[in-house]
Formats: sequence, structure tokens, C-alpha cells
Amino acid sequence: MPGVAGDKQTIVANCTSANGKPPSEITWQSIVPGNFSTTVTNNTDGTFTVNSQYRIYPTSTANGKTVTCIISSRTAKAPQSIPVVLSIQYPPEVSIAGYDDNWYINRQQAELTCSASGNPPPTKYEWKTTDGEPLPKTVDVIGNLLVVRTVDYLVNTTLICEASNALGTRSAQLEVMVRDSPNTAGAGATGGIIGGIIAAIVGIAVVATVVMICKQQRKNQTLKDDEDLEGPPAYKPPPPSVKLQGQDTASTYKESETEEYVPLKPVSFESPVLAAAHEETQMQTLYQEVTADESLGHSEHVPSTEDDYLEQINPIYNHLSYPASDHYEDNKGFIMSRAMYV
Repeated sequence: MPGVAGDKQTIVANCTSANGKPPSEITWQSIVPGNFSTTVTNNTDGTFTVNSQYRIYPTSTANGKTVTCIISSRTAKAPQSIPVVLSIQYPPEVSIAGYDDNWYINRQQAELTCSASGNPPPTKYEWKTTDGEPLPKTVDVIGNLLVVRTVDYLVNTTLICEASNALGTRSAQLEVMVRDSPNTAGAGATGGIIGGIIAAIVGIAVVATVVMICKQQRKNQTLKDDEDLEGPPAYKPPPPSVKLQGQDTASTYKESETEEYVPLKPVSFESPVLAAAHEETQMQTLYQEVTADESLGHSEHVPSTEDDYLEQINPIYNHLSYPASDHYEDNKGFIMSRAMYV
């Protein structure tokens, strides 16, 4: 409920919890100093109605502030909060703004503003002088604004602004001093203040820019470190060089090629044993041919104990036996062990 500013304590908010069982509990929360009173009514049906009133000394500063009614009950899961915005009515509070203490002769467009607040808002403004004289002809009044087109000595007086609303009229006054020449000291002070404000703004902008750049560089460095740690290695080794074995083999074969070449007929075998036997047979044949060329004669074949042993192991070795040379001592120039080709 609305209240009127004054020095008497006034009810500004009312909160009620009706027909509850058991009765509810009501409390208040607010930044506006005040107190409250609570009454409980026992209804005929066994329920209870709780009513609480919040009281303050109403002032203009309390207008628009919020007080909160909190209703708690044992049957409710959580307390219920009900905010109330205070409406305090008060007459206008008036002030005059715009005077810079540098009104000089022939200054153009000097302005004053009558600032007033109230509830309800002021609807009427009036400018006048303290001596009751009418305003100079060089002065125009537009609502709460007073405009001096050209400053002269006629405005060297005390000006009053009055503002009115439904609760009354309030006023403020300002003494104007007209100078012969501009007040450079005041202008310098004003310029210094403006310059200081601009310098502060520029300094804050520079600091903010440096901080943002540092943060961005740190972020980029962090991302780079993460990529170096988690990403694949940047170095890619060159592919290994492949050396064709056939080329070296062919060249080696050509270098080791003898004057006499005995071609061998390729034979296909079904097992590794037969392949080995065939290879040993070829080697024995070559050995016998070389031995026959270098020896003066041939002796009859005398089976050796080793040949008998091979026959006992596997009959296939019967084909691998070869005649022993009678001139063993004469053939010392060429010695080949069977272990070399077995």
C-alpha cells in the first residue's frame, strides 16, 4: 500500500496467510529499516488466518525499494516468498544544474536546468528572481530549462526554480555572478579535469589491450605446446634405399665365370631329400671328371665303409656312391671334403 513521506511510522506492506492448519509463520526481509506485527485469527472451521503488517518511517529514499514477505508452514515443502515494491509519495526535491561560474558579458547560450524528483512526478516548473523582478528579455524558459541567449548584467541576480506535484511545491535557488571577461582559471581547471578523464580512459584502454594481447599469446603458445606433445612427429625419415640383389649377383657371377661351363639339366623333385641327393650326384660327377683329367689312371672301385653306411640308412644313397681313387697321394693338389657339398 502507498505511504506518504513524513515523520510518522506508516504501514507500507501487508501479508496474509488464510485458512491454514496449523497456522503459518510470517517473516520479512528488506534493506529498508522497519518492524512488523502479526495477528492470528482462529476460524470457525478449525483453520487459522495469519496477518502481518510491515511499518517504516517513510522517506523519499524508500520509494521503489523492495520488502519481501516470507510465509513458512509445516505442511509446505518450502517457504513462500512474496516481494512488495514500496510506493512512498513525497513532494518534489529540487536542484539547479548547469552553472559553471563563467558567465561573462556577451556570452552566448548559457543554460540552467531545474532538476526535480517526486512521487507523483512534478508537473509544473516556474523560474523567477528573488527580488520579484521579471526575467530579462534575453532569457527564455522552456519547461524546466532556462536559456540565456546573451549574458548581460540583468541576469546578475539570484534565480529561483519552483517545481510542483500533487503533494506540494518545492524550490531551489542559484546566485549568478556575471563577469566582465571569461574566467580562464576556471576554464583551465575544467580543461584539466576533462584532460585527466581522457588520459585515464586512454590508459585503461592501453592496459586492457596489453592484457588481451598477452593472454592471446599465452593461449597460442599453449596450443602449440599441446600440438607438439600430442601430434605426430614433424620429422619424416627418408625411405630406405633398395639395393637390387640381382645386379650384384649377376656381376659376381660374371666375374667368377670359368672358361669351361658344364650345363646341368634341371630336374624337378618332389621332396627335399631327392633334391639334396641330386645335388650331391652332380657334385660327385664334377669331382670325378676333374679327377680323371688330372690323374694318370683309374683304379677299380672299392666300396668304402662309408658307402655301406649310407646304403643302410637309405637306399637312395646307392646312387650317390663314387669310386675311390687309387692315387690318393698323387691328388693332393685338389682336396674336396664331402662336408662342403652335403
